[in-house]
Amino acid sequence: MNIQYVPISSKRLATVLLLACCCTMLSSFKPSPSRKSDSKKKNLSSLSTKPQLNIPDSTQLIDQDTTLTDNSSDSLAAPLLTKPLALQPIPLASPDPLPPLDQLMTKQLIHIQPYVPFVQEISIGVESISLLKDSWNLLKNIKKNDPNRSYEYAGSLAILFRKNIQLSIEGGYANLYPDHRKDNRNKYRSTGFYGSIGLDYLTRYSATDNLYAGLRYSRASFTNHTLPDQPVTKPISQDLTASWFELVLGSESLLLDKLNLYGGFTLCIGYLYNFEAFNPARNYVIPGYGINANKFRPVLNLYILYKFSFIERMIELN
Repeated sequence: MNIQYVPISSKRLATVLLLACCCTMLSSFKPSPSRKSDSKKKNLSSLSTKPQLNIPDSTQLIDQDTTLTDNSSDSLAAPLLTKPLALQPIPLASPDPLPPLDQLMTKQLIHIQPYVPFVQEISIGVESISLLKDSWNLLKNIKKNDPNRSYEYAGSLAILFRKNIQLSIEGGYANLYPDHRKDNRNKYRSTGFYGSIGLDYLTRYSATDNLYAGLRYSRASFTNHTLPDQPVTKPISQDLTASWFELVLGSESLLLDKLNLYGGFTLCIGYLYNFEAFNPARNYVIPGYGINANKFRPVLNLYILYKFSFIERMIELN
């Protein structure tokens, strides 16, 4: 038997090798039976079933929303949400509008008169001459130990209203032991109250000084007791009254600004028109007026007073 070798070219050899490789690759590739069965079932179900309209229930929607939120929060594949920045208040253009307005307007000096109340001032005063006299008599009588000591207490109240009209009230109490006169048979003691009321017109000539003038009605109610020289003589006691008018001129000036303490004087010209006679004494002293023998009697009083002011000062706007 003779074997002959046929020569093969290079091109044929390459094609043979390519066909062998393709056969081996096709034999190794096989589709999985599970995937094919699933796809077939889905196709059959889609063909057999009819389309239907499904209306979701509100409870199902709530459950779906909650499940969606839970799943989205739990899933690792969901993107991370960043927290929004807090809102900041809008800054105002100008918190104080006055500085810009000052630049647009021209400044002028304006005087504004304050509201004048019905009651402007209330003054409480003490008569200083009688106060000094009583203090001196007190010191003198302490050394002498004299029970017959003269003293007098006097005060004043003034209320200033609008239109510079002032209501003035004065009052006092006196216990007097006047000197013995030749016209009188016995010494006597005069004790009692007195007071006056009237209206004054006040004018200011400076911020702390003023002048006033007015007319007042005064009345005294007192008791006179005789002091006999002999113990056998019986003392006589009589209740008396007297009334008079006064023309008053006065002035006040500020002494201490921080304390609102004022000092002033009054010149009173009194006219005694009604009084009762005291038989044991021809001339006697009327508390608040003086000797009854003089129908006209000028009196100068010095006093110190404290003021409550309700008037505001003038306001200046620059």
